[in-house]
Amino acid sequence: MNVSVNCEHFMKSAPGETERSLKESLRLCADAGFRFFDLATEDLAQADAAAAFMDENGLSVGQSHMPYNRYRREDYADF
Repeated sequence: MNVSVNCEHFMKSAPGETERSLKESLRLCADAGFRFFDLATEDLAQADAAAAFMDENGLSVGQSHMPYNRYRREDYADF
């Protein structure tokens, strides 16, 4: 079993601070020693960028789930 972290939680910031991008969050967690991530995003472009970044840095997705369209409310035909 590999220990992983949900890096999307670290995209959030303290009040008054700018939120991190997914790439910045991945970097933060990788710098802390994580190599496996729980990743679930509803944004295909963001997922592609995360995959490229992870490939370049020897990182892996250990767990994911389908996008639920819970927060963005995109066209359901996409899902």
